[in-house]
Amino acid sequence: MAHDPDYDGAINEAAGRIRATVPADLVEKFSKESGIKKEDFTICTPARCGEICAVDGSNVILLESGSMALALVRAAQTTFMEMERSRRSLTPLTFALIGPDANNQDFPLLYTDCFGQPPGTDLSNEDRSRAAGILRDTLEFWVTEKMARAVLFT
Repeated sequence: MAHDPDYDGAINEAAGRIRATVPADLVEKFSKESGIKKEDFTICTPARCGEICAVDGSNVILLESGSMALALVRAAQTTFMEMERSRRSLTPLTFALIGPDANNQDFPLLYTDCFGQPPGTDLSNEDRSRAAGILRDTLEFWVTEKMARAVLFT
């Protein structure tokens, strides 16, 4: 890929603006406000521990207009057995249109694809971030269910 100084400049500008919002004494401020200190943490020593599983998802509003938004959602799982990765999976990126209707049209399709039956309730498009989060959570629950079945029945 060709070097693009304008792109680099835009990235550096954005990164600089983000850094400018973080105070230099953030850790101290957090400790003072929360009462949590470094000594409150216990160091985890690597040890054989059997099977450990984790699921995480992400969502982003890719495009937004006055009446609708385009969201992308996905979820992933990873499993470690005795400190070695034994399984992992990642769902494809799923596109969802949030709006312009009152209820989300993609939610029943996604839910049915994941769980084999339609959801018990509609998903409102009123709060776009909430709707995107619920679509992501749906994938996370489905991935968790598949992961649990793999762990329990293998």
